[in-house]
Amino acid sequence: MTIGHTIGDLAQTFLLRARNTQLQRQNQTLLQELSSGQAADPVKHLRGDMGQLSNIDRDLTVLESHRQSATEARFTATAMQSALERVQDIGEDLVNSAISSTTLKNDFHLSLLSDQASQSLEDIVSTMNARPAGRAMFAGTQVDSPALVSAPDIRALATSELAGAATVNDVFDALDVFFDSPGGTFETSVYLGNDTGLAPLQLSEGEAVQLDIRADNPVSREILKYTAALSLASDPSLGLNSDQRHEMAKQAGLRLMDAQSAMTDLRAGLGYAEHRIDQAATRVSSELATLEQARNDLLSVDPFQTATDLETTQSQIEMLYTLTARSARLNLASFLS
Repeated sequence: MTIGHTIGDLAQTFLLRARNTQLQRQNQTLLQELSSGQAADPVKHLRGDMGQLSNIDRDLTVLESHRQSATEARFTATAMQSALERVQDIGEDLVNSAISSTTLKNDFHLSLLSDQASQSLEDIVSTMNARPAGRAMFAGTQVDSPALVSAPDIRALATSELAGAATVNDVFDALDVFFDSPGGTFETSVYLGNDTGLAPLQLSEGEAVQLDIRADNPVSREILKYTAALSLASDPSLGLNSDQRHEMAKQAGLRLMDAQSAMTDLRAGLGYAEHRIDQAATRVSSELATLEQARNDLLSVDPFQTATDLETTQSQIEMLYTLTARSARLNLASFLS
C-alpha cells in the first residue's frame, strides 16, 4: 500500500462525509418545508428582497400588542361590570327592604333593616375591594391595595361625624360633609386609592379606551353614603327619636333609589366601552388573520416541487450510501493485499 493511495482514500472519505452531511441537511430542510408549507430560508426564498416581509412582520407586532391591550381591557371591563352589577343588586335589595320597613314604621323591622344595611355595606366594600388577577379595580393606579377601608371603619367614622345631629336634616348634612367634601373624611380616611386614573389602553391606531372608574366617583359615594345611613338608622347613639329614625331610613332609602339610577347610567357608559373593546378586538383579529395569510402566501412553497426535490435528495442519499459501502470494501481489500 502506497502513501498516495492512503491520502487519496482519506480525501475521498472526507468528501463522502461532507456530501452526506450536505444531503442530510437538505433532506431535513425539505421535510420541514413539506410539513409546514413554508420556506425554511426566507432570504433565499425571496431572493434577498425582504422589504415586504419586514413590513408585514412589523405590522403583525403592532397588531399583536393591540390584541393584548384589547384582551386586558376586556378582562378589566368585564370584571368592573360584574362588580358594579353586584353593587347595584345589593342596593336594589336594600331599597326594597327599606320601602317595606319604613311603611310599617316598626322599630323591630327598622332594626332588621339596619342589620341588612350593615351586611350590605360589608358586601359593597368587599366587592369594590376585589382584586382580580391581583390588581385592585377601583383604586386608580394604586392597584396593589384595597380601594376602601373596611365597612366597620366606615360606620365608625360616620357615627363620629354624626355626633350632635339633632334632626334628620342634620344627619344628611353631616353625611354630605363626610362623603362629599373635597379633602374631607371620605377622601382622607375612607378612600385608599389615588385620584390618578389608569392609563388608556391602546385598542388600535388612533383608538384607545380608558377604564377609569374609582371608588371615589360620585355614584359610589352616594351608594356608600345611603347604605351607611340605613345601617345607622336604628343606632340609639345618634340621639334621634323613633319617628326621626324612621324618617331617616325613609329618606336614605329614597336617595339610595336615586343612586341606583345613577349606577345604571355608570354601567351603561362602561357597557359602551365594552362594546368598543369587542369591536376593536374583532377588527384586530381580522387584520391579524389577513396579514398572517399574506405572510404565509409570501413564504409558501410548492408542495409538489418540494416533494419532488425531497425524493431526489433521498435517492442521492441512498446512492451515496451505496458508493460509501463499495469504497469501504475496496479499501479493505487494498489494505489486505
